[in-house]
Formats: sequence, structure tokens, C-alpha cells
Amino acid sequence: TVASSILSFNLKKQTSVTVSVNSDDFEALTRGKVREVQIKGTDWSSKKNLTCKSLDISVGEVEVDYGKIVTTGRIEIKKPGGRGRAKLFMSFEDFRNFLKHPLTNEALNEVRMTFEDEAPKRDEASERLVLKAIFDEERNAVRTFQMQPLEDERVDVCDVSSGTNSSNSSSNSSSSSSSSSEQAERVKRFFETLELDLMGTKLRYRNMRVLENGVALDLYVLV
Repeated sequence: TVASSILSFNLKKQTSVTVSVNSDDFEALTRGKVREVQIKGTDWSSKKNLTCKSLDISVGEVEVDYGKIVTTGRIEIKKPGGRGRAKLFMSFEDFRNFLKHPLTNEALNEVRMTFEDEAPKRDEASERLVLKAIFDEERNAVRTFQMQPLEDERVDVCDVSSGTNSSNSSSNSSSSSSSSSEQAERVKRFFETLELDLMGTKLRYRNMRVLENGVALDLYVLV
């Protein structure tokens, strides 16, 4: 009940917020341990415009300070925290909000680029995700990339502005091809190393699927 109230309060809008806690034996409660926590929701929008159509977050065994819940209404997770998985479905507009959100600024600064305001889309022929990016070294040029999720937390990125793939950078001889393949590699690195911190909940990229009406993200979670 406390978690559901906190989530609802911190969201600008939502259609549903459901929190399930598996801690049905008395010993677990008295020791401050829960076996699993699952959070589900639909049509979430944060106060800073991070949005998604649906999410399902499941975290394994965690220790909580029940005294703090009773006395302060705060939920405090004891170290080492809880690990789990998150599944989010975002429309392409939601994914645009995600790529432009302040949470991604640090990761974007690492690869010296920003994404265009235009929402990503699905290339019907290849079923890849199409994104547009601007790089710090050429602020007046917009490059278009296609991204294909692979297994094992990896992605393949192709610069369709020049037809250069992130996996064949060593085979390019011209300076323009080398530049574009290096930029494709930076887009690739952005996704593969992305970690977001949502008020103490860390989300890290695992995999994704590009669907006709949006993207389904699979993330690692550490609370």
C-alpha cells in the first residue's frame, strides 16, 4: 500500500499501479525480508515526461526496514538491495521521450552525441529501429541509423546515411567511411552500456524487440 501510494504520488498520470509483495509467512515479516516484489502499471508518465504504455518489474528477495515504514512512511531497502528484471513497452513517441530525457544525458555525453527530436520508427523492410542523431564534432549534420537488437545484451547499428555497419569499422579505408562507422559504434555503445538511475532503482539494457507500434525493452534491475 505504501509503495503504491508513493508511485502514484510521483507520477504525473497513470491508468493503473499495482504492487504485489510475496511475504506471507510471519518469520519473513519479522526479519524484514520479502521473497519477491512485483510492480505493474499502464500508461505511466513521470513529472519530467518519461512515459511508457506498460511495465512489469519483478525483484527477488530484498530486506526492508519495517520500522521506517511505520514511523516515517518511507521504504528503505537494506544493502545489497534486490535484483530482478523489468519489461517495458514504449510507443515510438515514448521511446523518443526516453532518449531525450535528462536521465540519458550522462550516457550521451560519454559518446558525444544527442538524438534528434523526431521519434524513432520501424523500418518495415528490415524490421530495424530507425534513429537520427547529431554528433558533437559535426553539429550541422543529422545522421540516420538503423539498430537491430542481438542476443546477449548486444545491438548491431548501421549508418544508413552511408551504409556503414558498426561491426565492420576496421574494413573501411576512406576517412568518411571511418568516421561514419566510428559514429555507428558510438550509437551501439550507448545502448549496450546504458544504465539509468531512477531514485535508487538502476536499470540496465538487456535486450529489446522492435514491434510495429513501438519497442519492448527487457532490462536488468538493481534496487
